[in-house]
Amino acid sequence: MLVGKNTFDSLAIASTQAAEKANMHLFSFSPTDIDFDEMLIRGYFFQNGEWIPHITAYPDVIFDRLKQRGNANMELIYDEFADIPFTNEWPAHTYTRVELFNKWGENKRLKSLLVPYMQVTKPRDVTKFIENHGTSLLNQNKASYPCNGYKFIPNSSGEFIVATEQKEKKYNRIAFQHFLKQLLKDDSFIIQQYPITDLGVEIHTHMMKNSLGQWIVVSEYVNSTNQDNKNVNQNPSDVLKHKFSTDKVNEFEARREELYQYVPGMVEKNTTEFINELTIIFLLDCNSQISIIEINPDSPSNFHEEEVMAEAVLDYCRTLVN
Repeated sequence: MLVGKNTFDSLAIASTQAAEKANMHLFSFSPTDIDFDEMLIRGYFFQNGEWIPHITAYPDVIFDRLKQRGNANMELIYDEFADIPFTNEWPAHTYTRVELFNKWGENKRLKSLLVPYMQVTKPRDVTKFIENHGTSLLNQNKASYPCNGYKFIPNSSGEFIVATEQKEKKYNRIAFQHFLKQLLKDDSFIIQQYPITDLGVEIHTHMMKNSLGQWIVVSEYVNSTNQDNKNVNQNPSDVLKHKFSTDKVNEFEARREELYQYVPGMVEKNTTEFINELTIIFLLDCNSQISIIEINPDSPSNFHEEEVMAEAVLDYCRTLVN
């Protein structure tokens, strides 16, 4: 497991346990743990509840959690392991979100599901977009960055609520322009319409290919806030059943399954790179309409159902080793 730092989190532990069940050995290592001259690695093995370092040979397959393929500063790492299969070879640092949306939009059916979007460089680009499309999302244009930026909500008083995962703040128009000027000066951003109300849900889905080459859902959740205003991940089916009638839930479930059957294949047809992971973030509104705000052939920044994902990764690793 190649990581940016020695990441000893719940996914790493779940992956180690899944590897043991599959009679495989998994260790974690970062770029600083590689001895290029001797072709050895200081790997960290989970033993008796602790991560213990051992010197080991290069692995047979690499579970890439570093996610730096396409980054020129990390080219040496991927060149060194060019003969070793990776669980994901998508060059996330090569693309921007606008480029990906343009790519997916080449398919007419997929284009009809994508929310309106545009790259923005100036405050007036943002305010004009909000005037035309209402509540909007602003995210880093770099596709390697997580999709958890800013939500802009205009109100009838001409003010703007700026919401993040942590907090909300209200701005008048002048203060909002100043906020945007500071935000946009150093990075490239994409703005997207967010066509949802309290009667809709935002579903985060992570899909992977299994050893048979079939796309399966390994993580699926609705991100919401609890009574303490803290973010929690909830099961989509539970959320839908709480909000809607049985007939409406069945309709939602059918639309969701249709999306999962359709999108991965269309994405594969619209890219020349080999992919085996896919992050999809989409909205289901009260009219059963689907609006996609993210399709990224990469793993998400936050993991849910770590045990399921670990099993899927190890299942795929067996295919790469064989």
